[in-house]
Amino acid sequence: MLWLDTSDDWATARDALADVLAHEIWPLLGELEDDHKLYLQIAEPVPGPRGPLAVVDECEPAKALTHLLEVLAAGLYQRGVSGTLRPAKDESHPYFDNRSKPALSAMFVLPIDVEAYFTSMPYEGGVPREGWWVEATATREALAPIVDWVIQGGTDYWMTIDSAQFHIDPTTALDMLCSTLGHGKSNRLRFRATSGDTALRQLHTQDTGLIIATEYERSVPREDQLSDVRGLLEAVGPLASVSFVKGLSTMPNDRGDVFARFWPPAPMTANDRYARLGFRARHLLADHVFDAYVDQVLSTSQLEKTRLDRTHWTTADLGNGFHRVTHVDPTAWFAPTDDIGEALAWRMEPTILKQARSEFGQAIITPQLIFENPPPMPSGYFEAFCKTFNFDPDPSADNDH
Repeated sequence: MLWLDTSDDWATARDALADVLAHEIWPLLGELEDDHKLYLQIAEPVPGPRGPLAVVDECEPAKALTHLLEVLAAGLYQRGVSGTLRPAKDESHPYFDNRSKPALSAMFVLPIDVEAYFTSMPYEGGVPREGWWVEATATREALAPIVDWVIQGGTDYWMTIDSAQFHIDPTTALDMLCSTLGHGKSNRLRFRATSGDTALRQLHTQDTGLIIATEYERSVPREDQLSDVRGLLEAVGPLASVSFVKGLSTMPNDRGDVFARFWPPAPMTANDRYARLGFRARHLLADHVFDAYVDQVLSTSQLEKTRLDRTHWTTADLGNGFHRVTHVDPTAWFAPTDDIGEALAWRMEPTILKQARSEFGQAIITPQLIFENPPPMPSGYFEAFCKTFNFDPDPSADNDH
C-alpha cells in the first residue's frame, strides 16, 4: 500500500491524490506499459489512519516506483497538500481473516432512489453501475448506532477498505466510513472489533445501501448473541427498506455476495438458476420482503401482505409506519447446535421456517413476482438480462444450464 502521511483534511488529501493519479500517474502508466517499460496496478485512494491510502498490487520493475513517487509528490505539492508518501504494510488478524466462521447478523437495506438506480448508465454486465446510492445524511444516521455497537464488542479495531486493511482509532471509524461510501467504487468496507480469537463484531457494507452487522462469539450462549444482534433492529430498522436478523454460513468478507452467504437462501435465490436476480428486486421492497426471519422490521404495507398467526409472532408499533415482528421463541427458530455442529450453527429449524414462510405469504419476493413486475431498467435491458442467464418467466420451466 502507498500511504500519504498528512495532517491535512481527509477529503482534501484524498481528492488531491486521486486527481494526481487520474491526470498524471495513470496516463503515464499507460505510456510505459505500451512501451513494455513498466507494469503497475494502483487503485484509487481511500481514507487511511492518518491520510489516504492507495493499494499497489504489482510493480515491475520495482525501481520504476521511485520515479512515480517523484511525480506523485510534485503533483501533491502543486495542489497544496503537504505530507510524506510512505509504503504501508497490509495488516491482518491472526485468527479471523483466513477462517470461515458461521455468525449471526442483522441486515439493513437502506432506501435508494430506485428510478435513478435502474436507469443509470452505463450498465456493467447487464446491471446498473456500482455505487452506494444512499444520501449522505441517511448513511451517517444508519451507521452511527452500528459503529457504536461494534466498538462495544471488542478491544482491537480494524478497517478494511477494498483490499487495504489496517488498525484504526475506533473514534475515527464513523467519519472514515462516511467519507468513503459513495466515493468511487470503494463501497465494500469492513469495520471490525475483535477480542483475541474468541469474539468478533463487524460492520460490513456493500453496494446499493447494504449494511450487515455481524457477531461471532465462540463461548457465549446463543440466547445472548441473539439479544446482542436483535437490539440493533429498533435503532436502525425504521431507517431501512428492509431489516432482519439471520444467520450467515460464513462471515462476509470484503467481496462477499450477501445472498450467497444466507443459509438457507431466500425463495427468490433458492434455485441456482435464479440466484443472479438478487437486487433486481430493489423496486419491490416498499411492499415486500426477501423472506421470513426470526426478527424483522416491516412497514405497514409489508405487514398488510402477511397473514401472521398471532400465537407465533409478537408485533410492536415503532411509529412512522414501522412495526417490529418477532417470533415468539427466537431460540427455537435455530436448529440445535448438538445436531449440526458449529459449521451450521445458525441454520434455521426447517419446520418453523416452512410455517413462517406460509404466514408471510405474498409479502415474500419470488422469481415470479420479479418477472411479473420487472425492474424499471431502460427498454430491453431486463429482457436481455433474462436471456443472457437463461431465465424464464415461468419458474417451473427447466432453465438449468
